Amino acid sequence: MLRFKQLWQVDFTHQYYTVRPYQPFRVFPTHTTAQQMQAYGLLQKASARGFFIASKARDAATDLEYLLDKPVTLVFTITCDDPLLLNYSDLAVENTEQSFLLGNQHAAKDGTLHLHTGVRLSAADLVIPVTGYNDLDIHFKPDDSIACYRRNQVSSEPPFYTGTYEAFRTSQAFDTLLDLPAFSIRRTDLSALLHFYAWTSPTRNIFAILEMTLTPSMAAAATPTHYAVNIGARAISWRYNIIEKPQRSFSDFIVYAGKRVLSLKPITTRTLADGTTAVILEPVDPILLAETYETPFEVEFNQTDSKAGKLSARRRLGLPIPDIERIKISAQYASAYSDMYIHI
Repeated sequence: MLRFKQLWQVDFTHQYYTVRPYQPFRVFPTHTTAQQMQAYGLLQKASARGFFIASKARDAATDLEYLLDKPVTLVFTITCDDPLLLNYSDLAVENTEQSFLLGNQHAAKDGTLHLHTGVRLSAADLVIPVTGYNDLDIHFKPDDSIACYRRNQVSSEPPFYTGTYEAFRTSQAFDTLLDLPAFSIRRTDLSALLHFYAWTSPTRNIFAILEMTLTPSMAAAATPTHYAVNIGARAISWRYNIIEKPQRSFSDFIVYAGKRVLSLKPITTRTLADGTTAVILEPVDPILLAETYETPFEVEFNQTDSKAGKLSARRRLGLPIPDIERIKISAQYASAYSDMYIHI
């Protein structure tokens, strides 16, 4: 009878989602990894929050615990079906050719097992996939002086190459980079590092590359290892456009988050495309996006009848929260804001 044993589970979580489950990712083994999985009798299955890898065996002689005598690295590509992900996620992506590099060598001080360098996925995990020197030529000139390092060993090991980029290109066959395959290059006249990942074939629209090391101890463990990919929510500027009616004016605005008063930037007005005037209320501090909030957002203000020229009411109204489809993003997703329009 065919037996299955779960080896590891990977869950994707997003700080934004507080009600609905979050799983917009698809995980695919590379061609080489698919062959390795077949040889070792491994199965990949989707789960509610991610995916898991299990081993199968018909008898003790073909059990993974006996077949696996040394660590094996399995490589997967991850794509994302959510086109709005960068709108509401705390991910500053410099250009579309970058992907995140994930792996199970990271462990937090509290013992949490995650697949990125920090508590949450961040720009520190970004790499540029390259399939040949033509891809690297975009980033360096022939006479650039460079230093090349193994990924994540910049401070612990000396560079494996120093010299001009042209000499590096001549002396290092690209196949040697495929053996790394993650490496970093620094131009010696600059402090910034560029992080690369060598591939054998072109890839497009890859959200992340996942390297999972399967060890004999994992194969022998009684329970599966649980890993997490944690994505943080983006904090953005909320800009309320209070649209006045011709016969009324408003003043003394106070914006609340529950019982807490939010500090506002100096209140200004602007003329909208249709000629109406809007009062702009913008909290000083960006607000973290969330699917739902425990407390409501409200505005309190004085309403004055223009004809009478005197205060007619002190009003308090509920305020909307940003629609993630309507968030406006700056270049490189470094900052964002949401314009919301309220007719009162």
